[in-house]
Amino acid sequence: MVRGKTQMRRIENATSRQVTFSKRRNGLLKKAFELSVLCDAEVALIIFSPRAKLYEFASSSMQETIERYRRHTKELRANNPPMEQNLQHLKHETATMMKTIEQLETSKRKLLGEGLGTCTMEELQQLEQQLDRSVTSIRARKGKALAAENAILLSQKRSSKELNPEIIVLGPPGVFIRYEKEFCSRFHVLKPWESPLPLAQFLEAQAQNTRAALCGGMFGLSAPVLHHLPSLRMVATTSAGLNHIDLVECRRRGISVANAPAIFSADVADLAVGLLLDVLRKISAGNRFVKNGLWPKQGAYPLGFKLGGKHVGIVGLGSIGLEVAKRLEAFGCTISYHSRKKKPFVSYSFFSNIRELATTSHILILCCALNEETHHMINREVLMALGKEGVIINIARGAVLDEKELVRCLQHGDIAGAGLDVFENEPRVPNDLLVLDNAVLSPHCAVFTEESFGDLYELMSGNLEAFFSDKPLLSLVSEDDGDM
Repeated sequence: MVRGKTQMRRIENATSRQVTFSKRRNGLLKKAFELSVLCDAEVALIIFSPRAKLYEFASSSMQETIERYRRHTKELRANNPPMEQNLQHLKHETATMMKTIEQLETSKRKLLGEGLGTCTMEELQQLEQQLDRSVTSIRARKGKALAAENAILLSQKRSSKELNPEIIVLGPPGVFIRYEKEFCSRFHVLKPWESPLPLAQFLEAQAQNTRAALCGGMFGLSAPVLHHLPSLRMVATTSAGLNHIDLVECRRRGISVANAPAIFSADVADLAVGLLLDVLRKISAGNRFVKNGLWPKQGAYPLGFKLGGKHVGIVGLGSIGLEVAKRLEAFGCTISYHSRKKKPFVSYSFFSNIRELATTSHILILCCALNEETHHMINREVLMALGKEGVIINIARGAVLDEKELVRCLQHGDIAGAGLDVFENEPRVPNDLLVLDNAVLSPHCAVFTEESFGDLYELMSGNLEAFFSDKPLLSLVSEDDGDM
């Protein structure tokens, strides 16, 4: 009996060892499969390789992957800033590694297979430990690769800020929207409109050391805004006009201002002449007359006025005013002008009094800057002096002209017509203007041409680069600037 029980126990122990051995064999096979997936190897090669070669093969494959990481990490760290191609390569490898790690976790539940042949228990244990170390090592390498990638991205961001001078864009102006990529390649750009913070808080948090700003004509660069930019020393505005900038405060703070005085001159002058022709010849009104089907019903269309031979008074003989004068001379017009100072280099008649200029003119074209002196310069008195056949064109700023008085004069026939590209409260336009056939309106678009935007980008970026290079600004605003 005792002998039979002993023999039974031996059989049970051998069976138990066989079960344990089988479990270990199967478990090891699964780990080999997992590592083969991790190292991008052929599963069949793992399964049918001699057991002595199994770990050597898997380890070699894993080591090759690790060496690729080391090589790329070294290359990326050696470059400042790192090459984008290498960075993308590292991102790709990291993503691939993450995917294989996920496969490693899920493969345990999927693989069923045979054992590894005639391995002893000790060999299986040793091989299992080696594979465990391999999996742990490759996981660690994956973590280091991710850390290296993050370090590179942070270094790249810091390098961009260090290599490219910092500017803040306020508005943003249209030219920045069109050429954002180009601006960002040359400067480290702060973009307040992308932040959830109010402007003042953004400036306090992000722009205390910013030395240069880019803004458009619709952004009010006032004393309170400048207060939040203590290090600001240069402003580049994309407009010719300067009424949106507190120039007195800028001078007090030692801030240089650059504008776009001549970039748009030809385009604005073209639109001014276009508006004038439209008003005189009733082009827009005639277009509506035809499209609304009134021609067959009402017959003859009202007469317009010729442009040739008219006396034109230009208010503000700056770069735009001179371009307007040049174009109208070609039509046979007589040119006179009003400006803060007489221009010694032109032969046009000069009027120091704006009302006297209106009295002698058929047409007034406003080309001056908006400031305290020119605000509502064109009032009822000037409009009445222009007379019932007079036409006024405004491509300056809306508030140079008293809009309410203009509407009354147009409604009552005190002047013949108006062409307006600018308004007092843009983009809101008085409803009374919208229904008048003798008023031609455009949405402050005189400067909007593809050619001018390209030139404007070059001028603005050139001014900014000149500032950071301690060179003279390309279009510095002087204290005497007042005509556009």
